[in-house]
Amino acid sequence: QGFAVTVLGSVQERQAASVPGLLQSLVSYIKRTDRYTQAQVSAVAFLLQKWQDDQAVQETVESFLSRDLDADSHIRILLALGLGDSRRKPARFIDLIIAALGDSSIDVRTTAIDVLSRIGTQAIVRAEPSLRKLIQQADQPEVIKSAARKALRDAGLSME
Repeated sequence: QGFAVTVLGSVQERQAASVPGLLQSLVSYIKRTDRYTQAQVSAVAFLLQKWQDDQAVQETVESFLSRDLDADSHIRILLALGLGDSRRKPARFIDLIIAALGDSSIDVRTTAIDVLSRIGTQAIVRAEPSLRKLIQQADQPEVIKSAARKALRDAGLSME
């Protein structure tokens, strides 16, 4: 499974679009719960790279992220969500990244802040309440608070 998805990663967008049923097959594969998770994560990244605007892809990614994933898998998907044209980034993807700010893993939260920053000001503005909440939480590690402050500052938002 992993090898097949690795091979898919080298497929160009126009080649992928010309393979009948590829999108639907990958969506079906990702929806299964009896498959190798790391291969599914790679398939999710592939779908995001090729078809992030497709409604079925968006629903599949959202459903996949609702699973109990390990931190590394979650981080890989967050990074994939951050790729591509930030001006065309679906709001639901930004919301999925914002939701990761509440993850129990420091690495997932840090990655979420980094990805939001890379997407740009519109993502940080949308995440502002969540970022401010992180800053105010006494039990939040300083690395998270610092990253959240920097993201707000870099987006031109007041720290008051």
